[in-house]
Amino acid sequence: METTKVGIFLAVVLLLTPVITFILLAITNIPLGVSGEWVWSRIEWTRDLVIGGTFNLGLVFFVGLGYFFFAVRGLMHFQSERPHQTIRWLLTLVVWGFIWLIMVQDAPPPAGKGYRLSKVPLVLYAPKSSGYFYTTRYKTEEGTAHFLSTYEKRMARGDVLHEGTHPPGLYLMHQGSLALCEAYPALTDFLLSSFSLTLEGKQAFEVLQKEGNIGPIPLTRTDMAAIWFAGMLTQFLAVLSVVPLFYLLRRFFDASLCWKVILFFPLLPALAIFLPKSDALFPFVGMTFLSLWLSGWDQKKWWLSLLAGIVFWVGMFFSLAILPVGLLAFLLTGW
Repeated sequence: METTKVGIFLAVVLLLTPVITFILLAITNIPLGVSGEWVWSRIEWTRDLVIGGTFNLGLVFFVGLGYFFFAVRGLMHFQSERPHQTIRWLLTLVVWGFIWLIMVQDAPPPAGKGYRLSKVPLVLYAPKSSGYFYTTRYKTEEGTAHFLSTYEKRMARGDVLHEGTHPPGLYLMHQGSLALCEAYPALTDFLLSSFSLTLEGKQAFEVLQKEGNIGPIPLTRTDMAAIWFAGMLTQFLAVLSVVPLFYLLRRFFDASLCWKVILFFPLLPALAIFLPKSDALFPFVGMTFLSLWLSGWDQKKWWLSLLAGIVFWVGMFFSLAILPVGLLAFLLTGW
């Protein structure tokens, strides 16, 4: 009984905290940042803004309601311990999580460029916010082999902004996206048509065409499709993290508790905020490596350990942030 009361209290606190925060920010002029250094500009409230925002929030509410009922049904499944259906429930959760993130990112009021899913092309293209696609598109004319062989020299010159924060794996990801869209025009058409269904899809690419063509060659339809593909691939891998996370947690807890935990992963505000930045896909790499490595160690299956090593190597090719995950694997193996 005491546990139930604590749970209800925590639920009320979790619900009231964002509501109070929203009201406080809406009715006051508290600086959204550090005064004198950087401050986010406020969106001016208008009638159209309120109507549009209310409608968008209504859509998010119904998607969230569907997510909730799916979560409850899943909990009933995991309490009955039917492992042969587990992967189906996990993959369905990936679909629901992907839809949820699409709706949440496209829900802000129509107040200007870059507030909704239009941030995908704007963030992935501009050198100051990312730079990997820009470099792939305009600075690899001499081929991939030459680019990789001179990568260290490029980084040693300095002033490389985001380009120097990761190994060259992200360049290859964008190059693969470009090659895929060039090879399959039907895929390009599908990607562009799917993006135009979002609330600011057309506007985002119009901004890129008019204001964002800072490169020597104007963006093509293939370029735009490749950018959108890279953004959606990042989001898909981010949500797919729930699968290795479940199996990782399953080592220590029962299935129903693991299900409850992973349900919250797609709902993390940080995930929706960081997308489409590559940081959002690294949890998938890290948790997949840990899950495979520990499973291989426990079950004495060398091929699982080999897969874990490959995942770790690929992850290191994308970010050195995977290094601490290797240390964690060592510690958990010893434990």
